[in-house]
Amino acid sequence: MMKITMSAGKTTAFVACALALSCAPGPALFVHTARIGQASQPEMGQPVSFGNITRPDQAGHPKSDFALLSNQEDWDLFFADHPQHAQSRSVDFKRHVVLASYVAEPDASQLETTQVIDNGSAFHVYMREVFPGDGCKPHMGQRAYELITLPKSKKPVHVHVDSVRGAACGASVGATMACHLNSDPKWGGGNLVAKAGDVVECKASIQAGGRLVVDRTWLLTEAPKGSVTKLQFQDGGASVRFPVDVFGRYRVRVEVTDEDSKRGVAQTLVDAAVGEGTFVEMAWSNFELSSDASKFPKVELHATDVPGAPAAKHDCSVVTGGVDRPAWCEVQTHAASTLLRLHKEPPGRFAVHVKYVSERTDASPVLCVRTLSGGAVVTEGCDAVSRKAGAVWDLGMMDEASGGFDGRAILGKNGVANIELDQSLPAGVLALPDLERRYVARYYFDAQPAEGFRLAVTGGAAAPEVWAIVADGPYAEWDRKFGPGPAPPAISKAAVVAARAGAKVKLIVIESPRVTTKQGLGVGSSLADITAKLGPKSPFPVAALFGKDECAVSDGNVRFSFATCEEARAGGRVTRVVMGTPTPK
Repeated sequence: MMKITMSAGKTTAFVACALALSCAPGPALFVHTARIGQASQPEMGQPVSFGNITRPDQAGHPKSDFALLSNQEDWDLFFADHPQHAQSRSVDFKRHVVLASYVAEPDASQLETTQVIDNGSAFHVYMREVFPGDGCKPHMGQRAYELITLPKSKKPVHVHVDSVRGAACGASVGATMACHLNSDPKWGGGNLVAKAGDVVECKASIQAGGRLVVDRTWLLTEAPKGSVTKLQFQDGGASVRFPVDVFGRYRVRVEVTDEDSKRGVAQTLVDAAVGEGTFVEMAWSNFELSSDASKFPKVELHATDVPGAPAAKHDCSVVTGGVDRPAWCEVQTHAASTLLRLHKEPPGRFAVHVKYVSERTDASPVLCVRTLSGGAVVTEGCDAVSRKAGAVWDLGMMDEASGGFDGRAILGKNGVANIELDQSLPAGVLALPDLERRYVARYYFDAQPAEGFRLAVTGGAAAPEVWAIVADGPYAEWDRKFGPGPAPPAISKAAVVAARAGAKVKLIVIESPRVTTKQGLGVGSSLADITAKLGPKSPFPVAALFGKDECAVSDGNVRFSFATCEEARAGGRVTRVVMGTPTPK
């Protein structure tokens, strides 16, 4: 089996079919291990459902390896030397592959998968490897292991293993941390709220009880995806500073070790908010923390209020400056990221695009752009396409008032625009003067009541694209009392009252092609479109929800519905998209 080791953390590449004597090329497998306390930053993308098939009869494998098992032959070869030759049992290798993970470190007591993300070009699997805490007895059992199933796909699989310590046993050295922003000289021991462009400085205080401190280690264990910031050491390592370069959360941590090898740990969270208004942010993903940002492809982010007009007074970008920059435009650049703030009066519409000044190859980091409004992410998309110098990535027309793009809205992890599963409807929706008119109540499945509001989520949309179904509304109560039947007209008023009192969204139903996934999949897509973007998918029959939806293809908590499975296989189109069961945050 081929292995390649790189960088300070460790990245190992495997050829997945190397287990078999002869096999068709399978997906590549890469394992990225981090130092204890260093956290992997999840890729931007869609959550992927995975199954845990870990069982006691799989313990004690003589190999310490990670492997993708694509068929029964792979399974049998991998477990050929296992004392119990664990059985695959109910694994459907036509639809799934098995990721078998056996760690090399004998002291690791636990291995668990926390999430799987599809960023469009690869699956990213995130795992935690737990070691005994300081002063604790070493783990004496079997090496930690876990087996999970993933959707079958030709996409490469990246496994990110974070190593953490359990709680300490006995007394340990103490550490506290104080930090401040360059805009505020006052030191404090709590978490900080910053903005892009701020510089954070932190120092540590150590309580060793007379014992000699032999090591002090600073780590930036968490940073937003796209950040290229790095710690800058001061005063011989007694303090550090780092610039805040993109929107999101940062976590700085200090670990101290005394002469008895006891450790003390302190950390501070820094949340970088963009503030009120509408923003377009450009940053990078799919790179190592040790990467040199100066070698990333050169790009320019543009937002233009009059497409085709001369740049002066109309183009918001790093290119236009001084008197040529529009009054409604503010530009911030930090390392490899760019942030545009748009504040036209009245709110305007902007053509957003990225120009590639230099070439982007398949080996380059992936460029991502997101829009934010009211401090929250509205849309997010990434461009993994190879681009020649001079090429343009056109994102479309953005509506400043909503932060969304005309003609489309993008499904996020748990919702679309500012409508999220398991959350109350946003204040802007609850304030709509025609909210009562948007109320819809009907039955689905086997006479189950469904009620909610039809809402527009794309800028400039002529008709609502989303039906936000809420839980425990007045129609459900009416049905329990009087049985199946049409909702009385007066119930819409009670529904608005319930929504404004905090009724939660339990399903999001989409019947418009203007709302899609990041891969562009939605109403009107074919089964071929879905498999081309998500890998092999098998349609399966389901109980009809609202008609013309007796077959489905699932991807995480998103269901693509077809009229029938026969139509799906014959080239039929998606009739509606349903999002349910929120993904854990």
